[in-house]
Amino acid sequence: MGFEDLIRAIGEEAGRQRQAILAGAEEEARAIIRQAEAGPPAGLAGVRDGAEAAARGEVARILSRARLAARQEVLAARAEVITETLGILEERLRVLLGTAEYRALLERLLAECLAEAAGPVTVRCRREDRAIVEDYAHRIGREITVEEVPLPLGGVEAVFGREGRCVVRNTLAERLERSRPLLLQEAGRLLFGQGGAKS
Repeated sequence: MGFEDLIRAIGEEAGRQRQAILAGAEEEARAIIRQAEAGPPAGLAGVRDGAEAAARGEVARILSRARLAARQEVLAARAEVITETLGILEERLRVLLGTAEYRALLERLLAECLAEAAGPVTVRCRREDRAIVEDYAHRIGREITVEEVPLPLGGVEAVFGREGRCVVRNTLAERLERSRPLLLQEAGRLLFGQGGAKS
C-alpha cells in the first residue's frame, strides 16, 4: 500500500467511525424521545413534560459524548498518519546515507552551519561522514576541527564561540522533527479537507 493510499485509508476509516458514533448517538436519542412520547395519557402531562425535558437533556449529553468520541478518533487517525509518515521518512533517509545524493546534501548542511559559525569551529558528524566534512572544508579553505558523534540519520552540528556556547544543529533528525507541525497540517488537509479537522 502506497503512502497516499495509507493516508486515504486511515482518513476513510476515521470518517466511517465518526459517522457510526454519531449515527448511534442519534438513534439512542430518538429511542429516548420515543420512550418519553409513549408515556402515560392525559392527566399526567406534568410527568410527561418532565420526562421529555430529561430526555432532551440526555440526548444533549449523548450527542456531546459522541462528538467527543468522534473527535478523539479523528485525532488518533491524524497521529497515526504522522507516525507512519515519520517512519517512512526515516527509512528513506537511512537508505540515502552513503549515496552520492547524501554527500551533496551533507555538504549543503555543512555550508549552512559554517555560514553561521564565526571564528574557530568544531564540526560534529558521524564517523562515516568525517572524510566528506574534511574534504569540503579543505575545498572552501575553512579551518575546522572534526568531532565524531553518533547522528543516526546523518547531518552535522557546528560548535563555535566562546567556550563552545554557540551550537548550530543541522542534522536530518532535527529537520525531521522541525517538519512535524507541517506534517500535522498536511495530514489534517489530506484527511479532512482544506481546513483540517473541525469537529
